[in-house]
Amino acid sequence: MICPILSQAHRDAEGNASWDHHECIEGSCTFWATEIEDCGLRASGLLVIQRARAALSGANDGDGGPPAGEPLFAAPRLTLDPESMGPLREAMERAASESRDNGLRLLEGVAALEEPIKAGQRELVERLEILRESVASTASAEGRICRIEEQLDTVRRAIEAALEGRGEVVSELRPGLESVNGAVSSLRERVESLPQIQERIEAVGNTVQSLQSGLEAAVDRATEKTLGVVREIPDRIASLERERDDLRALGARFDGLSTRLDEIASEVSLARKVHEEISASLSKEAERRHEDAVRRDREEAFALNIRGVALYYSGATEAAEAAFRAAIRKHPDFSEAHNNLGLSLSRQEKDVEAEASFKRALEIDPDLMEATSNLGFLHHRSGEFEKAVELFSKSTLGAKGSSLAWTNLGNACYQLRRFTQAVTAWKKALDQDPLNESARRALALFQQQGSADAG
Repeated sequence: MICPILSQAHRDAEGNASWDHHECIEGSCTFWATEIEDCGLRASGLLVIQRARAALSGANDGDGGPPAGEPLFAAPRLTLDPESMGPLREAMERAASESRDNGLRLLEGVAALEEPIKAGQRELVERLEILRESVASTASAEGRICRIEEQLDTVRRAIEAALEGRGEVVSELRPGLESVNGAVSSLRERVESLPQIQERIEAVGNTVQSLQSGLEAAVDRATEKTLGVVREIPDRIASLERERDDLRALGARFDGLSTRLDEIASEVSLARKVHEEISASLSKEAERRHEDAVRRDREEAFALNIRGVALYYSGATEAAEAAFRAAIRKHPDFSEAHNNLGLSLSRQEKDVEAEASFKRALEIDPDLMEATSNLGFLHHRSGEFEKAVELFSKSTLGAKGSSLAWTNLGNACYQLRRFTQAVTAWKKALDQDPLNESARRALALFQQQGSADAG
């Protein structure tokens, strides 16, 4: 990469013109632009080199040059020999060195500003990094522009003096100079914006200082709080040790209580078994006693019933009633006692109570035909012959061998003037019991009545 500024045109000892190429020094050059990795003078510089080479070539060949014997470039020369180029190169190198030093110092200052805010201000650090790069570029550019202007003025005057009277070459070099001027104007605009950037840096510095103060205060508060907690740690440790000792004592007591609870649980289990055995024994004993009591009550009820029957047949109706009632109290479901109570009440003409006793006997034992027959007798005595026939007929169905039921049925049919049915019933009564005087007498009276009616 050839530098258009450092490259030199000169004549050798024989007077021949030539061009000494010089490589670009890149980052050490004042004109080097890092963002594009190139310099802004390359295009115009190369044009100058091309035109200068053409002029030199023409001078060596004798085409278009001055008359023979006249020195080439009698005015201030554009050859840029080492003696005239050395100070310019040194000035450019010094400017580049100063720019690097200024940039480094500025970077160090910005880096120093980063340290207080690293703990939680990452976004602010990024902004400072962007501003730092802008400031480094513009700050170094300001000094460079001043020096470059001076150097460009010197070069411009040398070029104009050297090319005086050569209008064609000047017109061809002018676009390059205008490009250089444009680059200088651009740099000047960037320098003019430096105060605003400086103000932003100062504002950021104030913000950083405020944040640093806040951070220091927060650190102080956190440190004080931490120290307070640290001071409380010994007391807290002592309290925890006491609690630990208390818990150990409670644990020992708990172990003793746990052992005792296991013993109590064993005793309770044994007591429960004993209780269950005793409860089962008592339950059996209670059942036995209840059964004995029921059995005794039934025996007493049977005895009272027998006594009542004896009193009934002896004519002591009221005493018989009392005996039957006592039997019922001993044995409430004693159907025969209810039936016998109804008979004693019927003899005393207490028909309502007698009917209730007969019905209660049938509720307990529906197959007790004696109670059905006795209930039919009450209806027969009250003149309800149809109801009496119904009940007497029912009593004969389940009372095989009951001569009394057929006798009552015959008597009821006779009252309803159902003589054929009456005679049939009386005959069945006698078939069941030939000694049944009631049936025999009723049948004899009916026959006698029939003979009398026939005579």
